[in-house]
Amino acid sequence: MPGFPGGINDLNVLADTLARRTGVMETGLFLGMTPEVLVGRAP
Repeated sequence: MPGFPGGINDLNVLADTLARRTGVMETGLFLGMTPEVLVGRAP
C-alpha cells in the first residue's frame, strides 16, 4: 500500500507539491493556522 513509509520530513514542501499537481483542489493540510481551537456549547 502506498504512503509515507519514511514519514514526512517537511509538511510545507508536501503541501506545495500537492497544490502544484493538476487537478488537486485542496490538500486538507491546515498549515500555518492557529494550534488552538475553542469549542463552545449551549448552556
